[in-house]
Amino acid sequence: MRVRSASQLYHHILVFTFVVIVISCTIANAQTVAGRHLTDTTPINLTSPNYPNPYPNNLNFAYHITVPAGFRILAKLYFLSLERNSDFLSFGDGNGRELIRLTGKYSPPTILSPDNVMWMYFTSDASSSDTGFQFEVSLFNQSGVRVVDGTTPFNGRVEVYTDTYGWGTVSSFAWNLKDASAVCKELGLPGAISEVTNAYYGAGTGVVAMTNVDCSNDHFRLQDCNFQSPCSACPHSQDAGVNCHRPSYIGCYSFPNLQSGSSTARTVDACISNCDQANMRYAAINGDKCFCRSDMTLTETPEDNTICDRQCSENRNQACGSTQESFIFTVYDTEFAKCKDPGIPGNTTRTGNSFQFMSKLKYNCSEGFDLIGSWEITCVAGVSLQDPVWNHDVPVCMARLENGTQPMNSTALPQEDPSDNNLPTILTIVLVIVFSFIFLVVLLCCICRCRKNGRCKCKRKPKKVELWY
Repeated sequence: MRVRSASQLYHHILVFTFVVIVISCTIANAQTVAGRHLTDTTPINLTSPNYPNPYPNNLNFAYHITVPAGFRILAKLYFLSLERNSDFLSFGDGNGRELIRLTGKYSPPTILSPDNVMWMYFTSDASSSDTGFQFEVSLFNQSGVRVVDGTTPFNGRVEVYTDTYGWGTVSSFAWNLKDASAVCKELGLPGAISEVTNAYYGAGTGVVAMTNVDCSNDHFRLQDCNFQSPCSACPHSQDAGVNCHRPSYIGCYSFPNLQSGSSTARTVDACISNCDQANMRYAAINGDKCFCRSDMTLTETPEDNTICDRQCSENRNQACGSTQESFIFTVYDTEFAKCKDPGIPGNTTRTGNSFQFMSKLKYNCSEGFDLIGSWEITCVAGVSLQDPVWNHDVPVCMARLENGTQPMNSTALPQEDPSDNNLPTILTIVLVIVFSFIFLVVLLCCICRCRKNGRCKCKRKPKKVELWY
């Protein structure tokens, strides 16, 4: 190696340091990615590495599933046992949004992607591991079902779409909870709280497209069930409806030891809001008693959803535990399916701290400022019910001039959160220091002398001369 000047020496050191940083970052953040494109309804089975034996430590694995446009992806989990709060299995959609993050041991709900792409991420730390997971993914064809005229996106009159009749209603003759659950699952919701009969959400119009519907617990689409179609003699006064669980519903669980530390909540919304504001992930409710916990060991098989049949005292469309036992609760994950924190712009005050579905935030301006935009925003359904968004942009407060006009470019925007910056890992720093030091030592040892013109060259070892006599 020839080094002509000290500046070139510094140049070589900087270039080498940059290369080491790139390589180190790549090593530290290496991720194994696999993919699969599904073109038919044949399911594929996915498991954690070494399943059913414990999975390795320090995993960073991603699995990418795609299906043709117009279809969705159904993920059914059969087993989950991860090191709680250390190892995670996450599911995301095609826009990079996280749909749900799982850890510990419990039976999560079936996951339905909002579009034709699903990402699954599995990470494990450097400590102990567990058995892992097993789930099945398949192509899901939503044939056309919707609920309308309800009080929330989770309830309403059921309508189905057919190429022959367009949108039509469903007769509530022989309509039961299993039939309603098939509708809820097709909409991407965990299941049904109750079936609704006799046009409770109003009478529809057009054809009654289905009657005598007969679904089982294994059905995820209404049109996969047994039914008769159409029904010209069925009146719209018997139109069927559903009342579905919200996306954050985990299941109906028995907790005999959950007795102390409750608050009063007469609706599911109130209980979830209480736990969310207390920074507790899980909300369990029975009757008017709401229990908030940061960690719940959901190791037991959940009760059948029909056991959690208690109607909330202030919202009869919501389930608040069981009427049979006081220790059987409906359990919700407060971190799933809620809006992001919209922030508080400068010169603005905000009322409300809950970002749960259907929660409201109100904004007001400081003295001398006028509010531009909507003073109230609500968390509503976005691309899917699992991905809610705020119905309006966050308002801003602009300084008021003496004549009442507004100055241009005076909008106060939220400050960037410095915690979002990614810091180098310890491994990267150590590697940079070690390799840079070694490289510098080699260069210095290689330089022998400098000539008058300022050029340097490596010292060459003198040749050994052997004399022969």
